[in-house]
Amino acid sequence: MNRPETFARTICVLLVFLFLLACDLNTLALSSPSPTATFPLATSMPPAPTTAPPTAVSVATLTFPTATQIPPAQSRGPITVVSPNGGEKWIVGEVRPIHWNWDGKFSSVRLEYSTDGGATWRTISATVTNDGAFVWTVPNTPSPSAKIKITNTADPNAFDLSDADFAIVPPTITITRPNGGETYVPGESRPIHWNWTGKFSPLRIEYSSDSGATWRTISTNVLNDGALLWEVPNTLSSAAKIKITDAANPNTFGVSNANFAIGTRATAPNPVTVTSPMSGDTWIVGRDYYLTWAPAQGIKDLKLEYSANGGAIWNMIVPHLSNSGYFKWKIPNVACSNCKVKVSDAANPSTFRESDLFTIIPQTLTLTSPRSGDLWYAGRSYLITWNSSDPSQLKIEYSINDGVTWNLLFPASTNSGYHTWTVPNTTCTKCKVRISNNANPTVFDVSNAFEIR
Repeated sequence: MNRPETFARTICVLLVFLFLLACDLNTLALSSPSPTATFPLATSMPPAPTTAPPTAVSVATLTFPTATQIPPAQSRGPITVVSPNGGEKWIVGEVRPIHWNWDGKFSSVRLEYSTDGGATWRTISATVTNDGAFVWTVPNTPSPSAKIKITNTADPNAFDLSDADFAIVPPTITITRPNGGETYVPGESRPIHWNWTGKFSPLRIEYSSDSGATWRTISTNVLNDGALLWEVPNTLSSAAKIKITDAANPNTFGVSNANFAIGTRATAPNPVTVTSPMSGDTWIVGRDYYLTWAPAQGIKDLKLEYSANGGAIWNMIVPHLSNSGYFKWKIPNVACSNCKVKVSDAANPSTFRESDLFTIIPQTLTLTSPRSGDLWYAGRSYLITWNSSDPSQLKIEYSINDGVTWNLLFPASTNSGYHTWTVPNTTCTKCKVRISNNANPTVFDVSNAFEIR
């Protein structure tokens, strides 16, 4: 055997020895030679070769111990929070969308929110299907510094946060009647009316005869629809107030701004006195409100009418109605600032009384998602969300040409505040969504332009 060949084999033995050390093997057994290669044990290093060694050594035939295989890394691409991403104001109890985009393949994400700008986090859901959309009922944790965090459940280092803070604001209840200065007569049926923000029900309604020092229960389970007919109790007072509270959250409530009176009327009804609507009332198209009057003796049936122009022209509400003292009226699609209601004797129309002037305003129907600048991907699911003051069903449409033409999405969607939409296979930079009230198509809203890729 020549010296270069011996040197090359020695180098190979050293390479094998170093590899075994790197694998943390404690014992290097040299007792059994390789069946395919025999290396003689040397007691001393051979003298340096007199000729140059080969420039390359092939180790293709060497056999190394088999190590545990490491599986290839799973694709865990980036996550991008789309909504809420900063600047939004979300009301406790509302249904709002959490939207995100992602790259790569992973099946689930963890959703969290923070109320202190990201210093601490609370779990929304530990495992959510990674489809880009989640329906979130905004919790009762008001904060001006809220954020959302979305994390790949398989890789805690793959996550994204809202770019900036959004606000979680408490819901509100605003009493519109009685709100100060009225006189409600014991035994009569009189309305309690209110407006609200947020989504909650039922309500607790109370009254006070000592300007709010103590409260007496009217009802503990009232539907939050803005109207309750109250049979006025025989509790005479010049310092009465109404209080309305979210039954599930005692911190959400409204109280009459000033005292009203429970007592006798200054003048007797002659022949009919309209007690609701009153001067200054503002009623909303599509909602139910109570028309009330003081029943007069000798009148069996009444006729109810309304005017949108101060009494110049009258429109029928109901031609015959028993003289019960009240009627629940769904406000028609007529906006006016000088509205009136007339109550007359159905058998003798010359016997009548008119209400004070009041206002009717349009419904509020507001799209909250999609928003200007949103990027939605074809084939993924996103939430169309809105706020509405009317429970009627809605029609939902979309446009891919900035509203020039419209495509029907849902002809009659339940007015739940949201609808899940799997985006069609199209692209556009000036997409829009439109929602409209099926019962009153003049009530609608159109989103700002967003993009579909």
